[in-house]
Amino acid sequence: MPAYQCISMLAIAVGPALTKHMHEMLDYMFGIGLTESLRSALVDLSTNIPPLLSTIQERLLDMLSVILFSRPYVHPGTPGKGHLYPTLAIREVFISKKSNSV
Repeated sequence: MPAYQCISMLAIAVGPALTKHMHEMLDYMFGIGLTESLRSALVDLSTNIPPLLSTIQERLLDMLSVILFSRPYVHPGTPGKGHLYPTLAIREVFISKKSNSV
């Protein structure tokens, strides 16, 4: 996608001075969905604008969690948020019931 290539070239040319402008741009970039061109642009952004690295990592983790589990990522140990991986929770209940009945 040409827009991602332009953003990558800006990140390479301008570097960290672009940081304050990129936070809003990331909302639009992640809103389009996970693509190879997005991945490539994020690599360039995180390499050339280090302050964006943690934001990009958190957004990617959240996006992957929504794709895989249909819900945003919740850090392990966060109180009151339920089980992060619902399929694992169901499996644990099934295994514990099975072992109790034997």
